[in-house]
Amino acid sequence: MNNTHSSHTPDPVRERIMNMIKKGDAHMKPRWHFVVISVLFALGVLCTFLVLLYAASLSVFLLHESGVWFAPSFGVRGWLVFARSIPLFQIAFIFLFIFILEAMIRRYALVYRQPLIGSFIFVAALIFLGGIVIGQTPFHRQIASFARGHQLPPPLNIPYGPAMRIARPPDLYEGTVVAKENGALVIEHVSDGDSDADDGHTSAVMSAYAQLSTTSKRVHVTEDEHSVSHGKKRTRVLITPHTRLPRRQDFEVGSSVMVEGDRVGTDTIDAFGVRDIDD
Repeated sequence: MNNTHSSHTPDPVRERIMNMIKKGDAHMKPRWHFVVISVLFALGVLCTFLVLLYAASLSVFLLHESGVWFAPSFGVRGWLVFARSIPLFQIAFIFLFIFILEAMIRRYALVYRQPLIGSFIFVAALIFLGGIVIGQTPFHRQIASFARGHQLPPPLNIPYGPAMRIARPPDLYEGTVVAKENGALVIEHVSDGDSDADDGHTSAVMSAYAQLSTTSKRVHVTEDEHSVSHGKKRTRVLITPHTRLPRRQDFEVGSSVMVEGDRVGTDTIDAFGVRDIDD
């Protein structure tokens, strides 16, 4: 009896639709209207996804360029340096767009049937993994070269300008091994706190400056002394049994290294960690 009674219960939504049809208030929309809406929506999702990949990979590139990207390999101290150097504005921007992308794609059955937190974690993981992969390719490096060579108009050059760069922490040094001693390396690196070194950009600027300078203004001293040559200086890096060497223990002359440590005087670093960063 209950089933029979419920089958004849009026459906208010159905009645409302039928009344609108009878009155002529309901208008059929052509199929192409829904196709266009679906295509535009899909393009919006694609553009949002590409913006997220660009922002995430740009953050990875800037961290890599500053040297902070290598700091976690030195353990807890390196992770603390990494955490302090993360570009919070860019990370907040990325998470905002992840929320937007999540809201957009939840109209698809494949997504809206999944738990919200699960789909959000999946999208976030996909974006960050994609950002890590793209951030270590030549993509951003080539664009940065054009931007810093004044070959890109604003606002395309803004992401690679000084305001967006990540300052290298004062206890992190990137340099080239120029000599080896017992228990120490001698590295040539740019001045402390100079985070403008990027794929030869600073070297090119300093070389141009050196060509305009007279030879009397250039300073040349021995490898064991604090020196400046073409805008760089040489520093002795002490390697002790407590120094972390995550990749290798035998560094060759000419190899690029990242050093984390504390200054001892003006020309020596007591290394907490040293790693090779050659590709």
